[in-house]
Amino acid sequence: MTIGCFGPKGTFTDYAYQQAAPLRDCSHLPVHLFHTFPTLFEALASDTVSGIFSPIENVIEGPVNPVLDALVDYEDLAITASYTMPIHQSLISCNPTLQITDITDIISMPHAIAQCHGFIHRHFPHATVHHSSSTAAALTRLTDLQLPIATTALIGHKGLCDYHDCVVIHDAIHDHNHNATEFGFIEKITAPPSSPIDMDVRAMVAFSTPHDQPGSLVGALTLFHNYNMNMTKILSRPNKNRPGAYIFYVEFSMAGHTIADRDGLCRELKAASLFFRFLGHYGRYHLHD
Repeated sequence: MTIGCFGPKGTFTDYAYQQAAPLRDCSHLPVHLFHTFPTLFEALASDTVSGIFSPIENVIEGPVNPVLDALVDYEDLAITASYTMPIHQSLISCNPTLQITDITDIISMPHAIAQCHGFIHRHFPHATVHHSSSTAAALTRLTDLQLPIATTALIGHKGLCDYHDCVVIHDAIHDHNHNATEFGFIEKITAPPSSPIDMDVRAMVAFSTPHDQPGSLVGALTLFHNYNMNMTKILSRPNKNRPGAYIFYVEFSMAGHTIADRDGLCRELKAASLFFRFLGHYGRYHLHD
């Protein structure tokens, strides 16, 4: 058995996995790193790996859209555990003597850049911002773009310095103190889990309703009320196969409910939808950065 993990060593996902693996009892399993979401999910779909660990949503910048899309693109994948970790962004440089006032270029993945938008605007209004596929991949991207190493800064986890010849020049540059990201184990399933509910457990579904039928979405959401299910998250993504239509993602709490309640809701929701997919049943855990 092999676990697939998003990003190279030194990413926030890497550090989250290091904490989550013992809780999942999979620390002994080999880990294969994937630098893009399509290759990560394809590895799971093709059984190259037995499970994957991926970021799902940031509390400031919202969901990781390629992950939401992949969860509905593949029929038999589901979230089986959720882990939330505080995100403390650092300003990093390969030049240990770099002063903040001398920075001309900044590079990181889009979510990290957005989480530090205020800091960047205040301190580097004229710096050129570049995007990479992950925070750790910014180092490779720096070379690919031939950016000036002496005046370029990266944004990422301070632990990146454990793997590369770089230093933290300013810590805690994120704009919001409660910045955090939810990560998840995602696996192939043949049927929704039927394990006892003995902890903080959530479930997630995706569905679409006729966009030209007034009240269709209200009707679907009313089912959660009918079952007294508390919706803890609701998101939407464009339906790529039906322009103008949307897929809705709803996470709901299983507290005070049974597997029979969940399955009854899913049956009725599926009957009221044009498209329906069960996306996970998972316990929630909290990690430290």
